[in-house]
Amino acid sequence: MHRSPAHTTVAFALAGLAFVAPRLAEACGCFAPPTPAQPVVQAGERIVFAHEDGKVVAHIQIQYQGDAAEFAWLVPLPSVPELRLGSEEMFTQLDNATAPQFLLNQTGFCGGGGGISFGCGAAESFSARGDFPPEFQEPVAVDAGAAGPYDYAVVRADEKQPMLDWLNENRFFVPDGTAAAMDPYIRPGSYFLALRLRSGESAGSIQPVVLEYESDFPMVPIILTSVAAVPDMGVLVWVLGEHRAVPHNYQHVVINEEYIDWVNGAANYGTVVARAIDEAEGGHAFVTEYAGSTSPMRGILDDPQRFGSREYLEAASTPGQLVGRVLGLSFPWAPVQAVLQKYLPMPAEARADGVQPQDYYQRLDFYLPNYDPSAEVDIAAVVADLWERIVEPTLEAGQLFNDHPMVTRFYTTLDPEEMSKDPVFAFNPDLPEVSRVHQATMENTCEEGDAQFILHLDDGRAFNLEAPADFALRDKTGLPRARIVQVLRQEGDPEVVVDNRAALDAAAEVEAGGGCRSTSDRRSGMASLALMFLVVGLGRRVLRRRA
Repeated sequence: MHRSPAHTTVAFALAGLAFVAPRLAEACGCFAPPTPAQPVVQAGERIVFAHEDGKVVAHIQIQYQGDAAEFAWLVPLPSVPELRLGSEEMFTQLDNATAPQFLLNQTGFCGGGGGISFGCGAAESFSARGDFPPEFQEPVAVDAGAAGPYDYAVVRADEKQPMLDWLNENRFFVPDGTAAAMDPYIRPGSYFLALRLRSGESAGSIQPVVLEYESDFPMVPIILTSVAAVPDMGVLVWVLGEHRAVPHNYQHVVINEEYIDWVNGAANYGTVVARAIDEAEGGHAFVTEYAGSTSPMRGILDDPQRFGSREYLEAASTPGQLVGRVLGLSFPWAPVQAVLQKYLPMPAEARADGVQPQDYYQRLDFYLPNYDPSAEVDIAAVVADLWERIVEPTLEAGQLFNDHPMVTRFYTTLDPEEMSKDPVFAFNPDLPEVSRVHQATMENTCEEGDAQFILHLDDGRAFNLEAPADFALRDKTGLPRARIVQVLRQEGDPEVVVDNRAALDAAAEVEAGGGCRSTSDRRSGMASLALMFLVVGLGRRVLRRRA
């Protein structure tokens, strides 16, 4: 029997980057290839699983906007977990290393011219707060304590009402509407973990958590998420292990790249994926965006020199000197600022004068004499917090990629009504790797002075376009977004359940391309140019929402 892993409550701000449309030349001119996109559809759920020898380690990102007193978080578990703090930086770096990229090459030449809360937790108006009481009642609670900015409790889920009563009595509040969604997880031998922010902590102190527990498979309890989910909520999961991971009880989709807007930097990638997922049974499917070595992540997080030493930081004589030493190292700034805010709250007068928090904390030696001259700070306590909340979680996260040779990145979208089955992940040693890089070629030809464009996909299909931008505007109603729908098992090749390849191949418009001038030197030069754009474009982010 499979067991369930951690579920995260996430709130995120909608943001994105605008892409500049490529400039088109007149008459028989050629278009300028845009910077290739690395489209990242921001997900409501972002979890990294590592699984080995019957034990799951789940790194769970918690994104939240709101008052600290209104933060609540619940997650069902199959066994009592070990709880540690995680690294926000790990998610950023892993995203950079595994996000899909779409690269458009050119050949031939013609002369001429926002915050939404998800899951079981949400922002509610809670008035009662405070540190966890020193004693708790058995047999409901089996563990309780503090970890960084959080108070936590692990409670038995054998029966629902005693668990809910205990959580409310001990100020771990359950948002309205959540109780009914708990039912699938109420059974003998199961548990819930509850988190809240400790007194004195701000919402800026929220950071990922790491849960380690016994379980047969990694699994996302998506049923509980349906309480506060939105249509097409994104779920982004990475699974680390010895082999490529597979969705054990969900289908697997390979998208039809004919629909990708190659010219405009794959701006519609999120929509294409969402529509392709809808073509799977029950909307229960994932796309594999990357499956390969963890080597791009090795040494990124766990460079032993990046944080210096505790002794070096503790030797700082003033808060400003401490900040100067931190800035001279490789600490991520956001969690540093959250720790400083705990010990040195920014005075209201500084805010009224328009001082920005980042500027205030990075120039404490300048601002403290003016706004808070009597401030006293225990430097050793600040350093201890930095070590607990930043250094140790980051180094542990880095070790993950040394311990596990392969990582698989999955993405899906789900409507609330589709959140009826918890996705489970397993491994298949027989499956090949999946590249994150997708390429197409735009062939520019001309006939009697008129430009003609042919888009070639890597799967062999090609399409006539009157202009490069025409590709994004073509009406392809009736053609599926999914090229293949499969079942991936724990061994052997994929089982194809829907195969649209023949129909899609038949709809291709060009059997063989041509051009006014297309030499091997020209192809090589344009490929090099496109690769240069790829390097320059690393790190760009585009938020994609389903239309």
